[in-house]
Order: sequence, then C-alpha cells, then structure tokens
Amino acid sequence: MNLDQFTAENAPTESAEPFQRENSYTLDVDVDGTVMAKAGSMIAYTGDVSFTGKASAEGGITGFLKEAATGEGTPIMAVEGRGHVYFADAGKKVQVVELDAGEAITVNGEDVLAFEERLSYEISTIDSLAGSLAGGFSNVYLEGPGYVALTTHGDPIVLETPVA
Repeated sequence: MNLDQFTAENAPTESAEPFQRENSYTLDVDVDGTVMAKAGSMIAYTGDVSFTGKASAEGGITGFLKEAATGEGTPIMAVEGRGHVYFADAGKKVQVVELDAGEAITVNGEDVLAFEERLSYEISTIDSLAGSLAGGFSNVYLEGPGYVALTTHGDPIVLETPVA
C-alpha cells in the first residue's frame, strides 16, 4: 500500500452526526458548544477548542469530596468551542448510542468515553467487592436526549434488569 492509499483509507469521514466512530477504536466528535469526555482520552483535535478538567462527572464540591474520600468517581473534562475532537481509550472499542428523550442507560464509569452536555447524568457507587473488581467503583446513569460514546473490551452485551 502506498502513502496515498493509506491516507485515503484512514482519513476522517464526513457525517451529519455529532458523534461518529472513525474506526473501531476512535471517536470523532463535532464540537459546537460543550461536550463532556473522559479525562485524558483526547488524542487529537482541529479547530478552536479548550479542555477543562472536572473533579467528577457528578460535579461541584459534593462530587469532589466524594471522590477524594472514597477514591472513586469518573474524572471528566469539559471540551468547549468549535471543531473536531478525537477520543480513544487504551485500545477499547467505541460504541455510540443516541438516547431519545426519556431513554436511559447505566454504564460503569470507566467505560463512559464522551457525552453531550445536555444529557442528564448521575453517579452511583458500587457497594460490592465483586462490583469493584469488575472494573470500577461507580456507575453512571445517563438520560437522553443526546449522544453518548461508550467503550468496551470486545463486543458489548446488553442485559435487562434484574441481573443475578
């Protein structure tokens, strides 16, 4: 494969969607305002954007105190401005979900890559040893409308509650 072929096959694609997968491991977000993303997940950007770290997706002093006291939480950053921002997370696969109004999803906090600021979100703690060993101490509840990008080690599985 020559350089022109390589470039053509791996160049970003155009889309009308604000969140899109560029490949299995990379998310492209068309930022026009504010997007929330996992701290440290930005790999490249174009345009005029800025990044501001937050103590936790829960926000405010309550989230900061909870994270400091328990060592848990979901460290995020606000991405503000206009441009394209590319996100990835340690070779995990990216899954993009569009939630309609009233639709919600609960995900391990470590697996939330990015989401639109307009989504409602809440962090809850996992109070079991098994839950903490499964990858994190917190779950994030996200409610639409809006886009959320999740990461998975392999292909995802969706389970309906209750799960034993």
